[in-house]
Amino acid sequence: MITIIRRTRLARLAARAEAYAQAYQQAQASDTRRRRLLVACATYRAESANLRALHYEQARRIRHLETQLDHALGVDSPAVDAGSNWQQRRADKPYRPTSTAVSGA
Repeated sequence: MITIIRRTRLARLAARAEAYAQAYQQAQASDTRRRRLLVACATYRAESANLRALHYEQARRIRHLETQLDHALGVDSPAVDAGSNWQQRRADKPYRPTSTAVSGA
């Protein structure tokens, strides 16, 4: 049995096939782009983790050096700690009450 296809129907089928082909190509491009983005994301996350670890290591080193400097300069001595509140214990310090009220004009 022979099926006769009219030109208009053939044109519609050709247009539909072309649309499907373009959609397929776009999906393939989208998948490729998605894969590239996933690889870039994984790379950025690894880079971020490395930088974060480097930052923490440098911060730990800085804290260690500051502790050594404090010890070398004598800042961590008990005498410094004992004198930290010397102004509150001064005998010649005049008493001035502090007011929290705001005076308006």
